Amino acid sequence: MRCARRAERAERRIVTGRRVDGVVLMEIRLEDGRVTRLTKAGLPFVTIGRIAEPHDMSWIDIDYSGLIARCVHHLADLGHRHVALVNRSAELVAAGYGPSHRALTGFRAAAADRGLTGVEVCCGDETASGEACVEQLLVTHPEVTAVATINEAALPGMQRALTGAGTAGGAASASLTESA
Repeated sequence: MRCARRAERAERRIVTGRRVDGVVLMEIRLEDGRVTRLTKAGLPFVTIGRIAEPHDMSWIDIDYSGLIARCVHHLADLGHRHVALVNRSAELVAAGYGPSHRALTGFRAAAADRGLTGVEVCCGDETASGEACVEQLLVTHPEVTAVATINEAALPGMQRALTGAGTAGGAASASLTESA
């Protein structure tokens, strides 16, 4: 909490003091107060990611919805009928983190379109969380035969869990990641 307050104070000093000519914002949420504040202040900015309604702003982003949807369609083409999305952490999803919500939208739409059973899980952004998440996923949903993710940081642990479960003939791991 202290870090968040410190970041807000630093942002306020930068904006009100006009210490910069422009700003690049990252880790954008669907509703992001930083975008509102910079717009009101008239300070030029660009975002890596985008808010829910990115009208009249400059942004660059990955099409997470399309990315995961294409992955699910590919997995369906390979014969998988039970797929899982290993998303980002529950905290990021709850905070409205754009990539996690867009990935979820693409996953749900593609699974429905192909008549697949989809399982959605959140996972912390570290190796140990990836391993624990996939181990739990395989226990609670043994029918899952394929996994898609945007959680790059968790991939080594996810792979370790799949390998440890002896999934060579069972669950297949298909992952699509974002750059960190």
